[in-house]
Amino acid sequence: MNLISDQIVISSEFGKAIFSPFAGASLRSLKVISTAGNTYELLTGGEGPHDPFKLEQGTGNFMMCPWPGRLKEGILYSDGGKYQMPINRPPFSIHGLTRNQKWAVVNIDNGNVQMCTDLKEPWPGKGRVTFNASLSGSTLIMSLEVVNYGDNRFPVAIGWHPWFNSNLSGKRLTLSLPGQISEWKSDPDGNANGFEEPISAEIDLKQGMIPRVGLFDHCFRINPLKPVEIEWEGAVKLTMNSSPEMDHLVVYSPRGSVCVEPLSSTIDAFRLENEGVNDTGSHYLEPGRSFYGSTSWSWI
Repeated sequence: MNLISDQIVISSEFGKAIFSPFAGASLRSLKVISTAGNTYELLTGGEGPHDPFKLEQGTGNFMMCPWPGRLKEGILYSDGGKYQMPINRPPFSIHGLTRNQKWAVVNIDNGNVQMCTDLKEPWPGKGRVTFNASLSGSTLIMSLEVVNYGDNRFPVAIGWHPWFNSNLSGKRLTLSLPGQISEWKSDPDGNANGFEEPISAEIDLKQGMIPRVGLFDHCFRINPLKPVEIEWEGAVKLTMNSSPEMDHLVVYSPRGSVCVEPLSSTIDAFRLENEGVNDTGSHYLEPGRSFYGSTSWSWI
């Protein structure tokens, strides 16, 4: 465990994680040692070299806060008001505000790191976001807590966006999602439309599947108490357990990666709620209150 310029490294006897506080507190690299004693880089991009102030598209793992996924036309709906967020993936605002911010390092100690940043305008409220990561043995635990220190309530949702290598030493990634419940649909332009449907056979992950390139860009409602399993057969197996708040999950399968993204809400949840859709995972944070979520990754 040490601080190296723009990188924070925490390690254990079975893994090493590298974070970049200047690039949204993103996880740049996760090297793990399997029970067979072999070392694997699980995330695309790996140890770099990297731009210390920017997370390259399609690499690592970043946090999504105070919303995950796409906002239609970049508009946040909150308590009857409309707020324009920065358009960073036209025509959308995508993946929140904090992934492009510098985070302050609060503490580094014995395989643990804590960083924080503030929610800023144009977000309609004042909030402090605290990130904790700990690496012990063969388990990495990451958590986010958002605290409202302002005078008005504001909406909040969080998530993680890891880009897992789809192939490790010739072993293709298999994804199992036993807690898969339903699919949230989108229109042809990529906007969430509020329709929730049963899982079709083509995208049924409950028994496991190798996600082929281009098949997945889907948001699912899940049972977060059932772990997600990611396995490169014959190499390493990773089990993802997330806290009860993280009851949605996006699976995205571009070339070279498979993204398995635990979320606390569906995509564009606050707009959908404004349109009368129920149970989107939207959450409003009252002054002085906090919202918390975590994800734990263990490997063998």
